[in-house]
Amino acid sequence: MAETIRAGAGSNRVVAKSAEMQQTQAMHAVILGPIPPSVFLGYSGHHVTDILKYEGPGALIVFGKSILAADLLWIASVTTIKLSMLHLYISIFPIPSIRRLSYALMVFVIICGIAFTLEEFFICRPFAFLWNKTIPGGKCGDQKLAFLLPGVFNLISDLCIICLPMRTVWRLQMPTSKKFAVSFVFGIGIM
Repeated sequence: MAETIRAGAGSNRVVAKSAEMQQTQAMHAVILGPIPPSVFLGYSGHHVTDILKYEGPGALIVFGKSILAADLLWIASVTTIKLSMLHLYISIFPIPSIRRLSYALMVFVIICGIAFTLEEFFICRPFAFLWNKTIPGGKCGDQKLAFLLPGVFNLISDLCIICLPMRTVWRLQMPTSKKFAVSFVFGIGIM
């Protein structure tokens, strides 16, 4: 089913939406899904009392759900980026110790990604209490700790991933300036 859209403001020309355009819009909706409620509606940076006063309690529910979606997307993206870097190390370094450490770090990163995802789903009982604090009898675990632990584990894994190839890079027979450049490239890849 093809929809039609106007080609521009004030234009009489009508363009049919192609399947490719619809797929692109769907992809943008998935990637940018959590952003519109918090940014475009202006909820970020405002006090909860002001949001309740001007927008009503429904706005907080939308904002809470968008935060959950953003957290889950962040966990997935960080985990896959780290796995990609470790796979790169396995591909370009034939050294058994680097390969073993890369596989061990992959296991660590996967376990952390799964644990952080499960934490998102089990921190509050019932689950909807995460975004709707008006549910009677709902309770959440220590959310400050739930924000702190992923940061600590991600810092540890980032440092391990950055440091992993450095010993090998610095043993290469090339000028020191190039060693710094290669080290910088490996280091910037994790950021």
